[in-house]
Amino acid sequence: MRGFRAALLSCAALAAGCDDNRCGHPDELTYDCAPVPLGTANSCSGGPTWEGVHADPDKAYPLGCVASYPFCAAYYPDEVQTCSCTDFGGSGSPTWACPI
Repeated sequence: MRGFRAALLSCAALAAGCDDNRCGHPDELTYDCAPVPLGTANSCSGGPTWEGVHADPDKAYPLGCVASYPFCAAYYPDEVQTCSCTDFGGSGSPTWACPI
């Protein structure tokens, strides 16, 4: 987990420069839902992947769950970078979508 946090901090510096937290991001990766057991139907396996780092690979999150990263979105610095566990309709398992 320590490596993941270091990667996030490095990523945050790249994505937002000297971040003054103008978007009100959380201090660490947070989810608006509780994890569910791995293999649960209609869930994303593990947390989202950002800059090649897969968060929480030992957990699963239900469809519709939103993860909020500890940095602002690169192109929308007033918004927190988020990802959502999404089903793209018939594509197989739900996956994380990080739109901005």
